[in-house]
This record gives sequence, C-alpha cells and structure tokens, in this order.
Amino acid sequence: MRAFRLVLATCIAVVASLSFGADAWSQVTGRCVSNCNLWVTGKRIPGSGAQAASAAECGNRCDANAACFAWMYWPPSSGSAGMHANQCELVGAQAAMGRPSELVISGLKSRPTAPPAAAAPPVGGRASTLVRGEVWASGYSPDTILSFNSPVTMQGCLTSCVANTNCRAWDWHPQNIGGPACRQFSLTPAKGEKSTYAPQNVRGMIVAAGAPAPAPPSEAPPIGTPARTSTFEPNTNLLFNPQRYIGSVVTPSAKACQTLCLRDPNCRIWNWLSAANPNYTVPAHSCMTNASAEPLNKIKREPGLNIVSGVITVAASQPPAPTAPGTAAAPPGIPADPRQAYQAALAANQRNDPQSAIRILTAAINSGKLDADTRIKAHRVRGSSLFAMRRYADAKADYDIVIQANPRDADAYWGRAWINLELGQLDAALADADRSVALGPRSAHGFAMRAKIRAARGEFERAIADRTHAVVVTAAPKDKAQAHIERAETFRAAGRLADGIRDLDLALGLDPESARARLRRGTFHAEAGRYDDAHADFTALLVRDPKNASAAFGRGQTEAYRGRYADAAKDFARYVEAYPGSHHGQIVRFLVRERAGEWAWPDLARAAARLDLEKWPSPVIHFLLGNMREAELRDAARHEKAETQAAQLCEVEFYVGYAALLAGDKAAARAQMEKARDLCKPTYIEATWAKAELARLAARQ
Repeated sequence: MRAFRLVLATCIAVVASLSFGADAWSQVTGRCVSNCNLWVTGKRIPGSGAQAASAAECGNRCDANAACFAWMYWPPSSGSAGMHANQCELVGAQAAMGRPSELVISGLKSRPTAPPAAAAPPVGGRASTLVRGEVWASGYSPDTILSFNSPVTMQGCLTSCVANTNCRAWDWHPQNIGGPACRQFSLTPAKGEKSTYAPQNVRGMIVAAGAPAPAPPSEAPPIGTPARTSTFEPNTNLLFNPQRYIGSVVTPSAKACQTLCLRDPNCRIWNWLSAANPNYTVPAHSCMTNASAEPLNKIKREPGLNIVSGVITVAASQPPAPTAPGTAAAPPGIPADPRQAYQAALAANQRNDPQSAIRILTAAINSGKLDADTRIKAHRVRGSSLFAMRRYADAKADYDIVIQANPRDADAYWGRAWINLELGQLDAALADADRSVALGPRSAHGFAMRAKIRAARGEFERAIADRTHAVVVTAAPKDKAQAHIERAETFRAAGRLADGIRDLDLALGLDPESARARLRRGTFHAEAGRYDDAHADFTALLVRDPKNASAAFGRGQTEAYRGRYADAAKDFARYVEAYPGSHHGQIVRFLVRERAGEWAWPDLARAAARLDLEKWPSPVIHFLLGNMREAELRDAARHEKAETQAAQLCEVEFYVGYAALLAGDKAAARAQMEKARDLCKPTYIEATWAKAELARLAARQ
C-alpha cells in the first residue's frame, strides 16, 4: 500500500532532480517544467486520455494541441492500476501542477503560446487598476471564477481579467510553489490585504476605461452637507458612552457607515468592523453608531485591527440633536412607554436577540422616565446582553451600577466576576466570586464561578474543592449530574483523568440520557488510551442520534488514534457534512484519508475554496496543499498572545510531523511527534494523536 505513497510537497525539487536531472528544473520560476512527478489538476481536454508509448509522446501531444497547457502520463512502472497504464491526459488553461505524486510523470507545454503584449488596452470599456507589493484580493475565494498555474505573467493575468466580462478583480502570485498563479474573481473585494504567504503578490480591480483608480480608505474625503462632516480614521477604535448607543447595522464599507452616521442627526461617532473582531459578536462589516458628543477614548492600533471609525463635527449653523435625557423621541421600533420598552427588551433577550435588547434598554434608560427599581433591572438586563455580545467593558459598567444600588446582590457579584474573568482581571474576578459565595453560601453557581476563576489562575486543587461544594449543595438529579460533569472537567485540567472519568460515571448514573456526560467520558477515555471504552461511548451516542456530529468527530479521533484510518475517514466525513466550514474537520479528514491510501488532495483543495483562509488554522491547509513551506507555516503561527502562539506552534509540530509520515520519513516524523507530545497540552487532540503515532512507530522498529 505504501508503494503509492505521495511525497511531501516541499520536496518537489529533490524528487525532480533525483529522477530527471537539474535541467528539468526551471531556474527562473523554481518549479519543475518537464518530466515532473507532479499531479496536474484542472479540466481535461475532451478526447484526451488515450494511451501513449512514453512520457515524451504525451508531451508532444500537448505541444500539438492549441488548447493544452499541461500534460500528465501514467507509466506502467509506477505500479498504478492497469486501467491507467500508459494513459496520457491533456489539461487546458486552468491547469495547476500541484502536489507531488510517484504515480505520474507530467510537464508543461514546451512551446507555449506567445505571451500577451506588454500593455493591456481597454476591452469593451474595461480597464484594470494595478497595485504592487504585498497585497492580494482576499476574501472572495467562493467567487473565484478562474485559477491556474500556467506559464502566465502578471500582465497576462490582468489582460485575461479585462477580457472576461465576468471578472471583477484578479491577483497574481509569482512565487507560488507550482509556479506563478493567477486568480480571478466575480466580485470586487473591498480592499487588498497584506499577504504573509507571498509578499510579491500583485492585484487589480476592474474599472471603466479611463476612470481613475479608487482612492484607498485612508484618503476618503469628508462626506455630507457642509453642516455635518466626519473624520475617517483607519485602524482606530473609538470607545463611546454605552448609554448613548444607537445600534448596529451591516454596511458594505466604512464609507457607507460614515454616510449612515452623517444622515442620522443623533449620530456623533461611528465604528465599522471590516472583519470579525474577538471583542464583538456582531458580524463583519457591522456599523456601530453612538450619540456621544466625544469619544470616551481613542485606541490607535497597528494595521490589522480591522476597525475604521470617525467623529461627526457639526457646524454652528446646524446644532446637534438634543441629547438631554427625556428630550429625544423614541427611535423607530421602540415603545414610547419606558415600562413597555423594558418588557420588549426582555422579549428580545428571550428570542436570543441581545442587540435589539441593548438598543431598546438604552433608549429606555436615557429617557429618564424609569422608576428607580426598573432602571436598576434595566441595567442588569442590558449588562447581560452586552456580555452576550462580548462587549465586556460596557457590561461591567452596567453591573457596577447594579452593585452600587444594592451591595448585597450576590447574583450581580457573580455576573461581574464572570465579566472580569473574560477581561483577564483574575484578582478582581476572584474578589467578586468570594463576595458572591459569602452572600449566597448555598448557591451552587457561586462556587462554580469561583472554581472557574481558580482554575484559570492554575489553582486546580482549590478549584476542585469549590466544585465539590457545588456538587454537595445541588439537589436535583439532573443539576447534580451537571455539577459532576463540571468537576470532571476540572479534574481533567488538573491532569487527574481517572478521577474525571469516575465523576462522569456518577453523572451518567444520575442522568443516563445525558449526551454531554457520555460525550465527555468518550473523550476522557480516548485521552487515557482506553480506546475500546471511548469507541463504545461515541457509538452509543450515534446509535441514539446518527446526526450527532460531535460524537462522529470523537469516534473518528478514536479510530485515528488506533490506526483505523479508513473508519476514521468515514466518521470525519459525517462531521464535515454537518460543519463544512470547519478547518479542523477538513484537515483531519484529509490526514486519515491519506493514511488510508486515498488521494485526498483534490478534495481538500476544493474545500479550501469555500473556507475563510485568513485565520488560523488556515495556514495548515496551505501547508498541506503545498502552497506554503514549513518556515512560512511557523511564521504564520506566531501571535501577539503568548498562550495562543504556544498552542499554534505545538500544532505546527504535529502537522509537520504528520506530513513527514505521509512522505515516509519516519525519523523526521518521530522527532516532530515527540515535540508535539511535549509542547501541546494533554487536552489537545494533537497531543493525544502524537502519542498514538509514536507508539505505532515504536512498535514497527
């Protein structure tokens, strides 16, 4: 089976030079151009596929075919199936010479069509901008209409896009491993972004012939009437008064958000998120507006913050809208009666719409018409809604008001403890949790919160003691089962897996139908090397619910740990079907399919076109596809947070090691797996999998 093993993508040069000599390697592009062991993807030319006597004859057929860009030949000596022996396949303009394969010999057309003219004249009233240096037209992979690694120049990529009426943007990668690559898109990206993968990228967007290139956001001129103008500040977060929050809507650009604020007489500050931000749960391209006259704070960041903001300046001829409490009319959709508004906010929270709840409660609080008791309740509900949207600093301000009004409110201290925990203020969080427990000594969730905080501080034994208190004071069987599950997680974090499994046994005794307890017990069993027990737990869940994707993933992990790769691939396929956008799901499915002897590279490449390839672990996918070298992968794993960087670098060790396994380099695989085992936390899938692969490698010695 291993005779068909594919070699690692980063070894292309070695493979080519070993078999065919250095003259087959292009000194210009750094890629193999003839007699390569590279798999060719792309649309086959109709009628090709007939047998050829040799690789040379296959290459001659490509030269003679005007539509051919690359060829691939299956020699009988490769050990390939008889149906492919001596087969010659010709591929058209979208050909991409990708991952190495021992099964084939391939090459590019040796007499390509003459390159396009140096200049690209406008076609049909169309022309293109051209921006050089560390940029690409990112974010529109699902809208890719053309992508190829043919002998293409930057000018050829531009010309082709101009001539294609469906093309709205393009980018060119001169240092792609398979050779210079051209991508073309059917939508115009909002902007070009810096690329850490290929710093020589060039991109362009289609404009009307003769039209000037659009100005970058930093040069956006003020918009609006002479009476209202706005600043435009990239990479800046303007913190505003939460009590003057207007709302959040999605706009296509920062400029549109600025325009929206200019048109609203109550709006004085705006923030626009160009991409998802960890501090908010609002979607990308959200425009958040506020009626504060001045920002509470201005945070300037390095490029990459993904926030653009601005402040409205109002001329004397047009005074700002009234802002005194009670003077402004209720915004559209908000009941005029503050009590009704409070009830409407509660209803919004019940239907899982915290954004609407915040908007309604802000209007009610700012009206000044709420009685003291209802006003405090409104602050509490708004605080919980802000917390749900991860606006922790704003949520804390509301809980401060609640606690100031009633210093003996145990639940308010509990809520603020959680907020402080999320803010990383562990000392303040512990102080609030202590106060919550003192005021409510029979409250299980007070002890549970303190346990969570103590675990975050690394005080695991004290956290376990708090979890034990929570178990003792909980009466209802199902609630007590949940308390056991939480204590089991703390045991696991403390490295006491056996105690954790016993807790999960107790939980299932109290609540035999608890899917969470069985799922966690299966995971604990797998980490402890008790694969049969883990398999039994995950299978029981899947018998009850065949669509339980988490159980399918867990059983897939277990099968991978014990080397049953084909079975693991089936379970991971279930998971990917439920979560096609999961990077990890696509990665692990690719790995086990490759170990099972399948050719999984094309499917991962197709999946990558539908994934967000801007965030971790997307560089791992680039690496596995052969589009990124090991050094680039390690560089991409670096992060400003030390804990995040440590986690990502440990993953790198595992995936580099697994790539070595796929290439048959057992020594390198063993060294990398040992690093992953030692660097990764024991609760990481990479740590458990590395231990299993190391055991298999040792058994084969």
